[in-house]
Amino acid sequence: MEEYKDLRSELLAKRGEIYANQLTMSVGEVMNLYESKEINLEPAFQRLFRWNTQQETNFVESILLGYPIPAIFVLQREDGIWDVIDGVQRLSTICHFSGILRDIEKGEERMAPLKLESAKILTKLQGKYFMSENSNECLDTSTRIDFKRSTFPVIVLKHGSEKNSKYELFKRLNTGGSHLSPQEIRNALILMYNENVYNKMDNFCKDENFKTLLSLSDNKLELRMDMDILTRFIVMRNYENIENVQNTIEINEFLDDAINEIISKETYDIDNDLYVFSELISFLQSNIDEEYGFKVYSETGGKFKGAFNWFIFETVIWGLTVINNISVVNSKKDEIINKIKKLKGTGQYQQSKSLSNLKVIQRLKEAKIEAEEVFNLNA
Repeated sequence: MEEYKDLRSELLAKRGEIYANQLTMSVGEVMNLYESKEINLEPAFQRLFRWNTQQETNFVESILLGYPIPAIFVLQREDGIWDVIDGVQRLSTICHFSGILRDIEKGEERMAPLKLESAKILTKLQGKYFMSENSNECLDTSTRIDFKRSTFPVIVLKHGSEKNSKYELFKRLNTGGSHLSPQEIRNALILMYNENVYNKMDNFCKDENFKTLLSLSDNKLELRMDMDILTRFIVMRNYENIENVQNTIEINEFLDDAINEIISKETYDIDNDLYVFSELISFLQSNIDEEYGFKVYSETGGKFKGAFNWFIFETVIWGLTVINNISVVNSKKDEIINKIKKLKGTGQYQQSKSLSNLKVIQRLKEAKIEAEEVFNLNA
């Protein structure tokens, strides 16, 4: 890694790696670029961040009313093609409405054109297409021209030699002030890094046993906490020497880098990880509770209560899928059931160790220490 004598020299060097040029382009120009494949709507972003028809209608209405359109960010590749980093939903809507949007699930085949729903201000937009053989169903010629001549800023970015510049820029542009959760952003990165791994992870999250075990609320599912849990499971099983990770590192930064490192290896076997997690789920549901959800056990009520507890989850994963083989776990059922019932939640553990305000990385390390002590099945 290159050393810099001071902040200024580092700043100038790093700033020189990124080139940005702001253009003003019309809707019609962007439509032409899309049709000639000179602009690429990243399939990963299209797949994960789709607008519904009402959202698309609202955006078309905004364009027709002349409202300012937020800047679109694109990354220029070496071959000159623009990859859209921020603004996929807006550009997808423009292409969908104009009838040129390609269906990412069907290759070159075009999607059916967007039929607008009711709009808040332009009430006559309902049921309209951009073009149609029936003149009563489409925009009139003047309005179509107005739509195509509407302009918006396009920020063209070029990044020096950064191998993963597209992913890094996507994170930067969608972190802070974004409606996306950290895991939603991470999902896009996983999908871009390794589509096969993403598809298998996403399908696993749809498994009824997995869903029942976690029993997450609709809000948590919308934020993709299920994928967050699965991602952490994979990281815990495959990331080496977590003891060497600094406690001050932000957990989402760590997870982004760790999952990328893991799934980028040719030797990584997602099927084995999912098999192990599936076996663990089967064990927990058969012997603990179908809706165990990694909760704290209440001696008073004789049941697991409260919400999903990260420290218990981490202790169980370390103990039953990393420190011990899942086959060993199945052979010592009664012993493990008793140990799980005695596990402390985050607050209880901190109090017992006279700790406070544990950083997430530090908590992960503490959970591993606890698991090594509690789930020492040879003791």
